Amino acid sequence: GVTAALSAAVGFFLLMVFERMRTRDSYKYVYQSRFVYGNNAAPPSPRFLSWLIPTAKTPNYKVLEHGGMDAYVFIRYLTLCFRICAFSSFWGLLVLLPIYASADIRNDNFSRFSLVNVTQGSSLLWAVPPFAYLFMLHIMYLLKTEFRMFAELRNTTLAGDVFREERGRLVAAPTGDVDPQAMFTIIVERIPPEYRSNRRLYAIFDKMFPNLVHSAQVCLKHKELEELEEMVEMRVAIVRRVERMMVLQSAGKLSEAKAKQLEEDQQTLVDLNQMVHEQQLHWRNFQQRADREELTEDEVARLEEEDDLPSKMGSIKNITLDELEGGGALNTGGRRMSSKIAAPLLASPLLSTRSSVVGGDDKDASP
Repeated sequence: GVTAALSAAVGFFLLMVFERMRTRDSYKYVYQSRFVYGNNAAPPSPRFLSWLIPTAKTPNYKVLEHGGMDAYVFIRYLTLCFRICAFSSFWGLLVLLPIYASADIRNDNFSRFSLVNVTQGSSLLWAVPPFAYLFMLHIMYLLKTEFRMFAELRNTTLAGDVFREERGRLVAAPTGDVDPQAMFTIIVERIPPEYRSNRRLYAIFDKMFPNLVHSAQVCLKHKELEELEEMVEMRVAIVRRVERMMVLQSAGKLSEAKAKQLEEDQQTLVDLNQMVHEQQLHWRNFQQRADREELTEDEVARLEEEDDLPSKMGSIKNITLDELEGGGALNTGGRRMSSKIAAPLLASPLLSTRSSVVGGDDKDASP
């Protein structure tokens, strides 16, 4: 009883804080739909709990379209928890709780409605195992359904398709604007230094899989790239700060000191953009010289020293060859990878396949 009361009090307090803060001008940037509706988005309704009904009526495909896959999967997770709790609570209150309460032991506290109230050796204990198996099977069924949904959703999303909803279920609606070659692009990590050029990487895989390799692109690791990454991170942080101050400025609540800082940050962004552009040109030229095998011995030696740098794209790879020298199986399994994800790869080589693999497509495509 105490835990339930405390949880309810904390939940109510957080709800009141959310209701109070969501309509304040200084927090409007949280609800800006800059990538969907621009400046035409309707402001949040000031009425108490006015967001509940519209949120409940929002179709799943709209959540996926405007909130993204992470938001949609998180909502599905909360729904999964509710379904598990509702199913178990229904049968627990309907069957198990009366059985526990009718046992021989007479407790005056909450234990009267739990298994503790049943004496050892009582015939009432036989009611517990069937429901334990029932609850477990129900949970396993729900998990299987959710994982299957997630796998289909992930593949469809990475393929660049959109969604519509039919009978409460998301259905893919292919857009046709994704290069088919992106569906057969994989990542290979820890390439030995002697193969770190497009030509050599292509040659070794073409030898293992004759006439099956479309192209290969090596993205070299280098410790000095950390400077470029730091500049990019700094630029992102400044952009977010500028956005917040511009919202305050539009609401007429920006102080003179903040207005001066806004001007300085805007100028800093201009300088950072120029520096990032110059660094990108430098490393693009470095990559091209590496592909033509025109690097100096010192540059090659520094690359070898940085061979143990961790890859930053390991979370999205679907094929890994930990040690190319030791060999390994190359099999895409028909899995898809979006070109929108594969394009920005910075720390791992890319390899594209052209022909049919397991569950694949026989279409040729441009790189």
